[in-house]
Amino acid sequence: MKYPQNEIKIINSPLEHVSKRPGMYFENGANLACLEAMIQGIWMAERHHTPMGPMRKPSLVDIDMFEFEKWVRKKLGEKAINIRSFSFARKRCDGDEAKAFHLWFEWYDEFKRNTEQSEVGDDKG
Repeated sequence: MKYPQNEIKIINSPLEHVSKRPGMYFENGANLACLEAMIQGIWMAERHHTPMGPMRKPSLVDIDMFEFEKWVRKKLGEKAINIRSFSFARKRCDGDEAKAFHLWFEWYDEFKRNTEQSEVGDDKG
């Protein structure tokens, strides 16, 4: 089957792909608990099994999660450093995992846009 070129969208980020097609990754579809476990698993595996230095490959998690967590806390006006973005999303969605999944990805998209804009601004200066 051929698709028209204007309907083909290249997705560069693994997380972006998960956000667009969660059913390909999680049996329950859009589920924040599954996303959280996936991201933690990737982070742990990369941390323990990826060489440091010039041999290091780019992460499958395409954002700096530590910076993202700080950004979410600041955005929400939260002070607690021991609560992660996943918990904040669940709390704001009254525990609905699907709604929390989509809210988390709204934050992820906004963080990426802000990060990319600040990097472009840094390149100009």
